[in-house]
Amino acid sequence: MKVTILVALFLSVFISEVKAEFLCQAEVSYKWRNAQEQEVAAFWARIEKVGAEEEKAKATIGQAIVKEQIKAQESCKIKHENLSGCISSKLNAFQSTIGRLGFASRKKLEESVISDCELQQGHCLGTNPVEIVCKDLKPPVEESADETAKKDKKDKKGKKK
Repeated sequence: MKVTILVALFLSVFISEVKAEFLCQAEVSYKWRNAQEQEVAAFWARIEKVGAEEEKAKATIGQAIVKEQIKAQESCKIKHENLSGCISSKLNAFQSTIGRLGFASRKKLEESVISDCELQQGHCLGTNPVEIVCKDLKPPVEESADETAKKDKKDKKGKKK
């Protein structure tokens, strides 16, 4: 009974193990336009997926790219199109400090936070096109020493004749 369980466990691990032979990588970024009407590109995430075949790895990373592009777009809107949210989150970060500051210092901190958030405001333009780069993880097949020796012998015989 124990042997049967061990064999079943071994087979399940052996069969379920997928040998990754291809690695596909992509970078997701988004564009936004700031108050000075300049387009700015912002890096969002690097994605890596592996698969037994190149097409499967590309399909897997393609699905992940779509999800990350949606997240990037949402993040862009939160960061660059939500002035009150930016001010609120930054002031919350200083919550413990604000109570100990005097009126003038608190006023300067609030002005600084507002100025910083205004510089980050703009309009989101969407995500940048993504280039998927795949590479083969299998090591190149090298000839063994025996095969190399056999080829050398054949070459020498061919030259003697």
